[in-house]
Amino acid sequence: FANATNSRHKLSLSFALAAYGKLDARYLASRIDDIAEPDTRNYVTALVTSPANSLTALTAETLQCSEKSLWRRKAKLAIAACALGRTELALDVCTFENRPDPEQRTHFINEFPKWDVDLTVVLDAVKLSDSPALRSGICLAVGQIPVEKVGDTEKESWKAVISKWYMEHNDTPTHSAAGWLLRQWQLPEPEIAEKTKMVAGRQWFMNTVGITMLQMSPGVSQQAGATDNDGVAQVSVLTRQYWVGDREVTRGQFESFMNDSQYAVTDKPADWEGVDARISPTTNHPAQTVSGHDALLYCNWLSRREGLKACYEKTGPNEKGPDGEKTQDAWRRVPDSNGYRLLNAAEWEFISRAGTTTEFSSGDDEMMLADYCQMAPASKLTAVTGEKLPNAWGLYDTHGNVWEWCWDSNSTTGPESGLVLRGGSWSSDAVLCRSAFVGTYAPTFRSINLGFRVALNAPTAEATVAKKATGSL
Repeated sequence: FANATNSRHKLSLSFALAAYGKLDARYLASRIDDIAEPDTRNYVTALVTSPANSLTALTAETLQCSEKSLWRRKAKLAIAACALGRTELALDVCTFENRPDPEQRTHFINEFPKWDVDLTVVLDAVKLSDSPALRSGICLAVGQIPVEKVGDTEKESWKAVISKWYMEHNDTPTHSAAGWLLRQWQLPEPEIAEKTKMVAGRQWFMNTVGITMLQMSPGVSQQAGATDNDGVAQVSVLTRQYWVGDREVTRGQFESFMNDSQYAVTDKPADWEGVDARISPTTNHPAQTVSGHDALLYCNWLSRREGLKACYEKTGPNEKGPDGEKTQDAWRRVPDSNGYRLLNAAEWEFISRAGTTTEFSSGDDEMMLADYCQMAPASKLTAVTGEKLPNAWGLYDTHGNVWEWCWDSNSTTGPESGLVLRGGSWSSDAVLCRSAFVGTYAPTFRSINLGFRVALNAPTAEATVAKKATGSL
């Protein structure tokens, strides 16, 4: 061993020695960054010869990874421990509660498909987990393994467990991530009893048009270290629960509104020419070419469809042209309404950040953002909603795909308010997809990159925003 000529040779020798009962677990743990993808199976096979010693060595190495520059290494150590059937290290890196920088979790999800591990061992280790963070992190990690590389027996075993998680767990991270994994592996989503009802204790339900609504609990969106495009940091304090669509309104859902023959034409967008089918080619792609006022009309239609009081009403012309003609309407939120609405700007940033203070809900690294965000320069059209990875709270496409119209107000009731755009789009660079970035267009403007998601005022959402200057970008 001492005469080995290079690091690859030394690793090969250590694998061979392990097979003869001479495992040097500390050495292997220390060399985890040198393990190439083709060697991951040999690496795990060596560690398995003495699981207890290997876990001790992996844990000791993990304790040396407190610096951010070592978080990818920490994620690899956690994956190796999962391959031994132990999830303590994975639980630590996947945790998102009280962790404003999520990159440990993002590295774990990103690195996992590069490892050739026995998925049955991993499943046995996680299937009884009581942690939403671990359940959701594992789903997103495993789901990135192409289905053709998963054996039939492994796939059936995972199908049984993930379907159970999808049906039975009440938290939004597990429900969204389990659904994503089922779709990635082309497995059917199981039928859920009373899925269209708000069940006590369950943080999600599906409405009558197929939008999964997620419950957002009161909290503070701390945005330290990130500024908006005016160099201003905001702290959003959400004081009541509200519901929000897990993804953007789809082309099919918006077209159902436009094609509803029982609904008054005067309450539909005038002169709407439809989505650009080149950009959103199927009914599961997001609606686009939607103005802010079009989005308000959709919210009112959905409210009335479900027997709720519409949230918006016109208050008259907001502007007049040079000859006195009306050029656009003004709208206001109806104070006592309980129907569907747009998120206000503070609520949108709250759900986009999902407890983080980094540029994106996945961290600050633009290279890892692509798994969560349909954006330029790689994209030439929108992605199917829910195709990209959800954030830690189970929300899809808060970065990229289409810009989302938001009600620009510091409260959710009161007089007329403007509309702003958040989240960037398929045609945006990463800098425009940041959680903090705010875009503006006239609320009557339509474009191939403008869409929205809905929230449900049932009847509880309020938000206040405190702002403080933090310098320019």
